[in-house]
Amino acid sequence: MQKECDVHGLELLNDQIHYEEAVDTVCIIVDSDARPVGEYRRFVKECAERGYRAYITNPKFELWILLHFDISEILDDLKNPKRVSATIDSEMKKKKIGKKTDFRPIVPKIDIALNNSAEFENDINRI
Repeated sequence: MQKECDVHGLELLNDQIHYEEAVDTVCIIVDSDARPVGEYRRFVKECAERGYRAYITNPKFELWILLHFDISEILDDLKNPKRVSATIDSEMKKKKIGKKTDFRPIVPKIDIALNNSAEFENDINRI
């Protein structure tokens, strides 16, 4: 996505995505950088109208990656707005996860990530 939640960009995806509706789901994840709430609501609405699932990371996309691991020891820090960013950065560094990381090994841990995500707000309308 571009700097803002550009719903026009969603139209471009229609020509680039090849999937079987019966088994596949198109999911679009955007970062929750400080943007007006109206932009997010418009983005979510446009995704829904096209049959896409919209996700907004809160507070950083890297949190989603960390949710694929045991977070029990850092959960309180992840829920603390004053410590969350530093905790995420520290854990990513400890796990040696960066821009060039091969994420294929964490894909099978999706059930762990989904279970861990229940510890956080998941209603896109409340974020």
